[in-house]
Amino acid sequence: MDKKFTKNKYHFGICKEFEFQAEMDIKYQLQLENLNNTNKFSIVDFKIPNINAYIELKSRTCKSTAFATTLFDKAKVDRWCRNNLFKDAVIFIAFAFQDGSHYFIKYNDLLFDSFEKTLVEEWNQINYNIPLSKCISTSDFINEINELKSNSAHVN
Repeated sequence: MDKKFTKNKYHFGICKEFEFQAEMDIKYQLQLENLNNTNKFSIVDFKIPNINAYIELKSRTCKSTAFATTLFDKAKVDRWCRNNLFKDAVIFIAFAFQDGSHYFIKYNDLLFDSFEKTLVEEWNQINYNIPLSKCISTSDFINEINELKSNSAHVN
């Protein structure tokens, strides 16, 4: 049995997506298009309407203070890089921790190349070890999104 896609993990992921989407809308007036409503294997979880930006959400069952780094699947990044849809897109990874903390990091190939990588044999997966110190807070993330929207409005 593939340990990556158990029913419980899938259910946990979907519930966290709905919670995240509601929180972004209610607290920050950021409406997100949940791409996994129709496709659980979508390459990203959310599209930010009206700009070329996406969010991949990773839920964590530990507190944000448990580790200095968090893992992210290198194969997913490789899929983004091969997909023309994301060629000029801005992609954020959101980490949602059990204690309610959210951390965000914008994908950048040079930055991610600098991160240590770890093979998790149980999952047969290579992961980036992303330092939480390189991530930004929710308010800084919202500021970046608003700046992207403002720049996009000037282009149109």
